[in-house]
Amino acid sequence: MGQVDELVNPLRHTLSKMELALGTINEAIIWVDEIGIVQWCNKTFDHLINKRHIEILGSNISQLLPLKNKHKLSWKKLLKAAITDNSTNEIYTYHRNDSEFFLEMRTSHLILDNKTTIIIVLKDVTAEQHYLSELLKKEKLLRKQSDLLARDKEYVDNIIRSMSNMLIVVDKNGMITTVNQATASMLGYKMEELLGKNLHILFSDESYPEVLNKIISSKSLTNLEANCKTKNGHIKPVLLSGSVMFDTDGNPSSIVTIAQDISERKDMENRLLYLSTHDSLTGLPNRAVFEEALEAAVQRVKRTNQSMALLYIDLDYFKNVNDTFGHRIGDLLLIAISESLRNSIRKDDLALRLGGDEFAIILNGVKSPKNAYKIVEHLLHNIAKKYTLEGNKVFMTASVGLAFYRTTDGLSTQELKKNADLALYQAKEQGRNTYQEYNVI
Repeated sequence: MGQVDELVNPLRHTLSKMELALGTINEAIIWVDEIGIVQWCNKTFDHLINKRHIEILGSNISQLLPLKNKHKLSWKKLLKAAITDNSTNEIYTYHRNDSEFFLEMRTSHLILDNKTTIIIVLKDVTAEQHYLSELLKKEKLLRKQSDLLARDKEYVDNIIRSMSNMLIVVDKNGMITTVNQATASMLGYKMEELLGKNLHILFSDESYPEVLNKIISSKSLTNLEANCKTKNGHIKPVLLSGSVMFDTDGNPSSIVTIAQDISERKDMENRLLYLSTHDSLTGLPNRAVFEEALEAAVQRVKRTNQSMALLYIDLDYFKNVNDTFGHRIGDLLLIAISESLRNSIRKDDLALRLGGDEFAIILNGVKSPKNAYKIVEHLLHNIAKKYTLEGNKVFMTASVGLAFYRTTDGLSTQELKKNADLALYQAKEQGRNTYQEYNVI
């Protein structure tokens, strides 16, 4: 008996050390027989299922540890697979109370004394699985956001492509990063010719500084009229809106501008302005322009100390032309007379039609009375002739009233007009086809 103890005691001592060592590792280790009865387990397994060691031994593993995995394998199949394949490696879920654990299982078997023992090793990978789950959620969210961004980009690209207005995006250095097809088409470029170029290429020299300064100073602008420049150098008026975009640090990163072609509108505005300031029959500036132009001429005299002269012109016996030949011929005569007036004055002078057969001429920069007399005489000579109008011979002359203005006169524009009108009356009194001066410089 003593000899047996000498042999067994060291073995027991070794087994105790082994059991103590296996009890301290983080992995749960269970030995079961072929039908799942627990023969041995370490303390890690006790803590995992929260049962006393004595309750575990002799119990069936399927009752102690009900597992689930994606393959829905039963313990019976798992034990059979462990014997047949010798090793399995799967992730299973285990629920205890309200907690869910993820367990990585490895199995193997050994045969002792013709009895099969299945060794089950369980590693708690709950933290890793939660981390992986969070990663998958984030990946899914990022993928969704990426899909949304791609969809939004496609949506924005479609909008940009379908825009009839010009869209121009530049970086903080004024270099073009984005343009739409409308921009390229309206200004005569290909899109690739504009990308990477400075914004200055698209605006006139006068408009570019104003556009850039207003956007930068106010961070945004709306309805700013500016002039774009086409590839061939033509000017195209646009109505501009723009905004400064900022990066995450609050620094300006880009400028987005949208420009509407207002060429037709400006043409209409210019046409309406022309019609409101010019005589529809002769094309000469009308009475609406006269007052402003006369005031400007007077102010010019004060600045330059050069005299100016105002001419009032009345056609002689024009009423007889209308009565004899009709208003159609009368209108043609007024058109012809207007052309004579244009050809009789210098480039800085201005001829106007005040109404009916009344005209006016503003002579700027008159150096001497003789200079003005010469222009008036040339004018009367050009008017006094026979006009052939639709087969009708019409002879016409004119009377002219002349009034000078200089800084020493101290006249108002009303007084100047009155003087020219009185001089015209005197010219008619003297037999017409002549001119009279109201005063001498």
